[in-house]
Amino acid sequence: MYSNDTSNSAFLKFNAFIRKHLTEWVEGSAVSEAIASLNIESLTAKELNERIRPKEPIKTEGWWCRGVLWKTGERAGNWCGQGKPDKPHQPEGSKPRKYLTGSGMEPDAIFLAMPDKDYWAKVHADKSIVRHWTEGTKKAGAGLSIGLATIALTGVWNWGKDGELAHFVKEWAEPGTVHYIDFDSDYAANPSCRAAILKFGRLLVECGCEVHITVWDTKFKGMDDFIKANGGEAFKEAVASAPTLDKWEKQVKKGDRKIDASNPNISLTPHPRTRELVVCQKYDSNANDYIPDTAPNPEQNYVHKAIEALYSDKPWVSIAGQLFEFTGTHYELRSEAAEKRRILDWLSTYSEFVKGKYRCNRFNSASANEVYNCMVLAVAVDPNTINPDGLNSSKGIVKINPDGSHSLVPHDPNQVYTYVGCTYDPDIDSTDCDRLLECLEPSQREIFLRTAAAALNLKLVRSKLTGRGVKGLLCYGEGSNGKDTLRAVLAAVFGRGMTGKSLSDFRSYDNGRKFSLAGIEGSTCNWASENTAKVDLDTIQSLKQFITGDPLDIERKGKDSYEYKPAAIFLANCNKLPSITGGTAAIDDRYGILSFKKTYKRDADLSQGELEADPRFKDDENFILERIAPTMLNKMLERLPLLLTEGIDYKATREAMREAQEESRHLWQFAREVGLEVQASGRVWVTDLWQQLQDWYVESGILEIEVSDKGKQKLVWNELSNKYDTPVKAVNQLYARLCEIFPKLTKHRCEDRDNPERRGQKFLMGINFVQSSTRTHKTGLAELAIDTASVTGLATELASELAKNTANPVANPQTLTHSAANPANPVSSPFAELCNLLSQLTDDERQKMADLLTGIPCSDPIKAFRVGDKVAGNKPEDSSYNWHGRIVEIHTSISCKVDWQEREGMKGGRIISMLFCNLRKI
Repeated sequence: MYSNDTSNSAFLKFNAFIRKHLTEWVEGSAVSEAIASLNIESLTAKELNERIRPKEPIKTEGWWCRGVLWKTGERAGNWCGQGKPDKPHQPEGSKPRKYLTGSGMEPDAIFLAMPDKDYWAKVHADKSIVRHWTEGTKKAGAGLSIGLATIALTGVWNWGKDGELAHFVKEWAEPGTVHYIDFDSDYAANPSCRAAILKFGRLLVECGCEVHITVWDTKFKGMDDFIKANGGEAFKEAVASAPTLDKWEKQVKKGDRKIDASNPNISLTPHPRTRELVVCQKYDSNANDYIPDTAPNPEQNYVHKAIEALYSDKPWVSIAGQLFEFTGTHYELRSEAAEKRRILDWLSTYSEFVKGKYRCNRFNSASANEVYNCMVLAVAVDPNTINPDGLNSSKGIVKINPDGSHSLVPHDPNQVYTYVGCTYDPDIDSTDCDRLLECLEPSQREIFLRTAAAALNLKLVRSKLTGRGVKGLLCYGEGSNGKDTLRAVLAAVFGRGMTGKSLSDFRSYDNGRKFSLAGIEGSTCNWASENTAKVDLDTIQSLKQFITGDPLDIERKGKDSYEYKPAAIFLANCNKLPSITGGTAAIDDRYGILSFKKTYKRDADLSQGELEADPRFKDDENFILERIAPTMLNKMLERLPLLLTEGIDYKATREAMREAQEESRHLWQFAREVGLEVQASGRVWVTDLWQQLQDWYVESGILEIEVSDKGKQKLVWNELSNKYDTPVKAVNQLYARLCEIFPKLTKHRCEDRDNPERRGQKFLMGINFVQSSTRTHKTGLAELAIDTASVTGLATELASELAKNTANPVANPQTLTHSAANPANPVSSPFAELCNLLSQLTDDERQKMADLLTGIPCSDPIKAFRVGDKVAGNKPEDSSYNWHGRIVEIHTSISCKVDWQEREGMKGGRIISMLFCNLRKI
């Protein structure tokens, strides 16, 4: 227990402890006592360490400000805030730190407690109230004390993380609100601070905010210092005169820190420089150690002066070594020759004092090249950042939100768009655009509109859609069918964001001529107006990369190549389709075909698929730009939310793709007519398939068989319509030609001793006849027996149907059907008749039949297999499928031992334990 004297002494010491910190806020930083007393806590060193959790313990007491939750006004957690020990904290090997935050806390805003608990909620609800951002809680208290809604950040970069706004900061960055950044005035000497202000300001602008930078006399570091020395009204005058972010950035770039005589409160007079600002400080240096301000400003050379004279009036960027000038809406390319001439004209008036005389010694091509090259390097941007998401319309940037909704924000030179699209007009009449879109059937029209909508934010669309995402579209049709007009409309929507690289350009790229794709960077939509049919679509690897967004190398003549990741949709006009030979998996993932089957004519006959022509769609560019393009943009924006949730249904393009494949390779038509499809475990005998193909050739008129008087056959081949697609004229060509349409096909030789009729014959693995009604020339329905797996599947289905009917009375049997290709259409065949007959068997007979068909009754596998049974593996993809052996021992209900007489192509026995589920009887 303390004595009374001791207690009183401790109380007085604690009270002085609080008073010291209160004085620091109120008298030292012009914070009202009401606000200061609500926010600061005086903590012992132990308590500070508990709040901050530093790696090395803090040795002195100090104050702590933890703020409130702005929505409710309730106190934030003990660890959320900012503190200041009475003596700077200096961990070993580090610089002293005056202000500290909780270890591991994510950077975010701090809202000081106010007498009105609902203060921050009311400010947030009223978008007309200006929001101020400053460094540190004391400075925020100073701003709040003079009536400014000031939010604290614990450092110039602590408005967010990884280039994104923090959670609370983003909640306050509402579109239409006005924000002032009131960071310390020493940014001129601190490049990192300038960069932090620019980045923070640009992120606020991207959110639709208006941003100003408050500046004041640099002899006052923080806003609290200025307010203490000059009063709140003087600071409000500085706020009233604060430049916008763009104007401030230009002032900083020019180094324009001259005194504004008309308003001394915001003059940018630099204070005397310290060693910290001029030379590297030693560890024991003090920021107040002044040195004479006599270090001369470096003299600018002719390159600095030329760039300042020619390029300081507006923003410029360089992309891939080319200069672009900001026009107010977008960046426009300026030719290298014209810029160098402009530089040379300036150099002709520039003189330097050399050997006692002024000489025009920089008027030469080398000096012009040096100025141009320096400017290119000074404003270079990453090509992958140009033309960001959204659409740069003539009225502003249409920004796309994560849910597919959109908003219109002002043009911003920090957003590098190299195009300006059409006008954004959400209320324009859509009648004329609807007439144009009638050139496509409704299902294909929806595919076109959703594909066009994807170009507004393709990265977002790809992140939402599964699989490969948005396919490339081949627009197929001959003459006066609307596809060229649709291309002109999208060109008006995207402006120079539309490129026109053809299929031949992509093929040239694959052949090593990479500069054929130069200029495609920044593209949002590539639509080639003319394309030759003499290309094989399957072999153009660079086009596959473009459609799926994989990197390409961009190379201009005489320039180094660089990597570019495309983010554009692809369309191509085709009067005749290119060759499409590959399997459906390879093609369907990347391409779709839009069929333009209607024709525009005057006095159109609607019954003949004709549409009434309107010459304005072809000849009136203003009509398309002012009436059609804005409507098309509205339709794209309407589809974007649906695209993100539903994707694109490409079913309407499949029939056209099948027709295109059959035009490219007649074997596609043969395969579909006879029901030949990909099946991983399927097998087809080569001789049977060759005979069936010959019969198909005869039926199709491709092959004529003439028989001589002596009974000899002569094969007469007729040419196909596609000269690049020749018939298969011999059985030894069949495998190679089928690999063109079924790339995963493999060829094997039968080594089954128990099948002497087929032993030594070749079969193809990976395809099968999936239509149960398919018949071969020699075997008819027996073709179903080609693949054991198919037989097992049919047997299982039949057994299942028998099991279903086991409980039914014999007098009331259910009709059994089999439909391998289409479950909706029962097969009318002897097999179906057999199923109906089997349905009349008794229960015991049905069970025995099911056991016989499946070979493995579910109740007891031991009953299905017996010692001495000849078996093989039942999985075609395993090597054991072609082994042969006999069961020599059954030791459990699920496994046995098999003596393999032939395995892996080797003779001789080997006994291996096997599961019944992996065996089949042979």
